[in-house]
Amino acid sequence: MVHSHEQARCCPDCGVRSGRPHSWVRTRPRDLPVAGRRTGLTWTKRRWRCVNGQCRRKTFTEALPSIPPRSRLTSRLRTSVGEAVADRGRTVVQAARDFEVSWPVANTAVTAAAEAAEGHAAGDAPGDRRDPTREGEVPPGRGARRR
Repeated sequence: MVHSHEQARCCPDCGVRSGRPHSWVRTRPRDLPVAGRRTGLTWTKRRWRCVNGQCRRKTFTEALPSIPPRSRLTSRLRTSVGEAVADRGRTVVQAARDFEVSWPVANTAVTAAAEAAEGHAAGDAPGDRRDPTREGEVPPGRGARRR
């Protein structure tokens, strides 16, 4: 599959679109299995020179939302590992084994899935929640006891 994404040529630091190629880099990110078999994905991507003289980054590689920079797994695979534990009742060890990833990778995916679910349940982004106990409010059922 060939895919062109305009933002892939933009410097991640300054955002300037580059027109000066530097070299080619080959990466093999892991994706979801198909019919129970591991898929072979090879991405030959460009390394670009940043054309902004004020930017501290001299070169950068193309990146897509589904394959972040320096990631060895696609976002789909990470999400599926997290959902296997959060939604389907698998343990972290079982999900790691089923998707052929390490335990730390599976655990990080589960943590991300839990934070995303918590944010959706609260109706806001995970970092935007307020803590009523820090603001002096007393949660229901936690008031002073009567004797």
